[in-house]
Amino acid sequence: MNRPITNRLPGLLPKLLPRLLPKLLPRALPGLLPRALPRALPRVLPRLLPRALPRLLLGTAVLLVMGTAGAEELSSLRGHAVTDESDAVLNKQTLAVPGGFEVAWEEQPPMIPHPIEHYSIDLRQNGCLKCHSPATFEANNAPVVADSHFYDRDGNRTEKVAPRRYFCTQCHAPQAGAIPLVENIFQNR
Repeated sequence: MNRPITNRLPGLLPKLLPRLLPKLLPRALPGLLPRALPRALPRVLPRLLPRALPRLLLGTAVLLVMGTAGAEELSSLRGHAVTDESDAVLNKQTLAVPGGFEVAWEEQPPMIPHPIEHYSIDLRQNGCLKCHSPATFEANNAPVVADSHFYDRDGNRTEKVAPRRYFCTQCHAPQAGAIPLVENIFQNR
């Protein structure tokens, strides 16, 4: 006879838990597993599971529905969905500015004053370092990678760019020719 899994679990749990728990839980919770737990769970779970499982499934379903509904309502300062690919700003060309940009706030990473659409930054190569590395910056008339990029998180100097500074575009960004949404009153030093 095919009964729903929630009806079969109370009968299976007392047989399976005493064998499985001593093997699984000590790995997950070292030192926290009392000896009485494997004997107590088979008596407690059959009473709790039929009520708890449907509530858990319902709660998960509600969270999933709320999560997708909330994402659709997110909009930008420009007044439309953040993911709207018809946004004119997303399709604007990157500015090429000789000499670079002024900073917009204290300690700002410098903006990238040229297009980078065809640059590749991955674990094997970093397109930025072709021009900005200490070995090539003079020949390319480009700013050298800052000295701070050669220190790891423990403060040790490295020969190559430190791993946490390797992916340049996590801090440095190109500038699009878009009208600013908010006026910036910061004055450079």
